[in-house]
Amino acid sequence: MEIQFFDYIWPAYHQLRNELATIRWRSANAFSAPVVVRVTYGGYLKGGSVYHSQTGAVVFTSVPGLRVICPATALDANGLLRTAIRSDDPVIFLEHKHSTARPTTKPESGPNFMIPFGKAKVVRKGRR
Repeated sequence: MEIQFFDYIWPAYHQLRNELATIRWRSANAFSAPVVVRVTYGGYLKGGSVYHSQTGAVVFTSVPGLRVICPATALDANGLLRTAIRSDDPVIFLEHKHSTARPTTKPESGPNFMIPFGKAKVVRKGRR
């Protein structure tokens, strides 16, 4: 499902937190909830600041049973969205408005390209 702006997610918060995210636990793992909720977040729209610029992802990251994904690049979004769709767990898939509003080159990754949850990409190795 899609929620046009993060600001509009609040009426669904109860269902996402208390119903969707807990269905595995409440059913002793008999049921799953393979649902992806795509939501745009962040500000940049002129004139829509109060109603179209919220970023409340932190509220959802503390909900057990709910995955929150926030891709940094188009390629990350490509692979993580495929993983989210194939997941049996509910996923909040956050996309920054800049990533959907500005034209970009679509990454050529193939129909089976996936990025596993919990595996960060090492862009630059750190030092001790």
